[in-house]
Amino acid sequence: MRTLQKKRLKQIISIENEQGLTTDKVLCEWGPQHCCIAGWSDSNNRATEIGYYSFQKITPDVIRSIFQTIRKTNSSAPVYFCSEFPEALLIPLKWGTQGAQLWQSFYSSNAPVLTDTVDQWQVVVAHAVPSLLLNEAEAQFSAAAFCHGFSNSLKVHNGFIANDSLSVHFTPYNFRVIARKDGQLFLAQMYPYQTPLDVVYYLLKICEEFNMPKDILYVVVSGLIEESSALYTELTNYFQTVQFAATPAIINHASYPPHYFTTLYNLSACAS
Repeated sequence: MRTLQKKRLKQIISIENEQGLTTDKVLCEWGPQHCCIAGWSDSNNRATEIGYYSFQKITPDVIRSIFQTIRKTNSSAPVYFCSEFPEALLIPLKWGTQGAQLWQSFYSSNAPVLTDTVDQWQVVVAHAVPSLLLNEAEAQFSAAAFCHGFSNSLKVHNGFIANDSLSVHFTPYNFRVIARKDGQLFLAQMYPYQTPLDVVYYLLKICEEFNMPKDILYVVVSGLIEESSALYTELTNYFQTVQFAATPAIINHASYPPHYFTTLYNLSACAS
C-alpha cells in the first residue's frame, strides 16, 4: 500500500502487494479518526495489500488523499465501505421500516440514514456516515456500498461459543463493544479511550448495568491490541477469560496478527 506523504495522516500499517495477486474489490473501513484500506482477491480469499491510517478529523484533504490511494489499488474494482462511526442504532426487525425515523429522533439529526438488516439477530442497524464522506464516495465510486461494522460483526461468528460475552474491537482512539447475555444481544456501542483503564471502566460498567458475571464472561478482543500491551494486561487483571478473535489469516505478514484485521475479514465475508 503506497505511503501517503501527508502530515495530516499518520500511517500505522503498510503492506504491499508483493505476491502479485489480482485485486477484485477494495475494502475501506472508516471511523471518526481512522481509515483502513485493503485490496481483496476473491479467488484467493485474502487481502492483496493493506494500508491503515489515523487522523485527527475528517477533512476534504484527508478524503481526497485516501480516495487517491483506493484508485491506485484498483481504479475499476467495486469499493465496499464499512462505517465505524458511533452514530448507530440497533432496532428490532419488526420496526425496521421506521429505522431512519427512529435514528433521526434519537440523534436529533436530519442526516441521511443507511440501514442494514441482520436476520440472524432479528435487528436492523440504522446508521449515518458524515455527509462530506458519503457524498464524495457516491460521486467518485459508482458501485460504492456502505454497511456498518456492527452489522458485519453480528453476521460473522467470532470463533467462540459463549452465552455471556463482550466482543471488543480497538481502533487508535476508539473501541466498540457488542454485549451478549444468555445468548441474547444486549448492547452495541462505541466509546473513546486514551488509557487502558478507560477501557476497563467502560467494560466494568457494562457488566454492572446488565448483571454480567465476570467469572464466566468471555471477553473477545480484536483490532489494534497485542498480548504484550498494557491494554491486554489490564483486561486480564479484571476479567478471567480474555481471548483474541479467531480470525483467519488474510495476508502473509508475520508482523501483524490476524485479529488486527478482523473487521476487514468480516467486511469481505459480507460484501457482495
